[in-house]
Amino acid sequence: MAITADYHRIVTGDLDKAAQTYREWIGSYPRIGGVYGYLGLVLSVQGQYEKAVELTKENMRLVPDDPAPYSNFGWLLPSIAALR
Repeated sequence: MAITADYHRIVTGDLDKAAQTYREWIGSYPRIGGVYGYLGLVLSVQGQYEKAVELTKENMRLVPDDPAPYSNFGWLLPSIAALR
């Protein structure tokens, strides 16, 4: 699933297919925190900031010692603030 999702996200740029694969991955392995972060990043690029924040928070909850979701969250905050 990682190869397929990353292929769509990085190689083809098909973010809808990447998001679909990340969602399937989460459905199959809901305790892997990093996948929530990747889906959050894809959705943030698509302008779905609030959903991206939810996913990033779930990533933080599942893997609290991983610095990546905290960095992602920092990048999302200005986008959310701009919408309000």
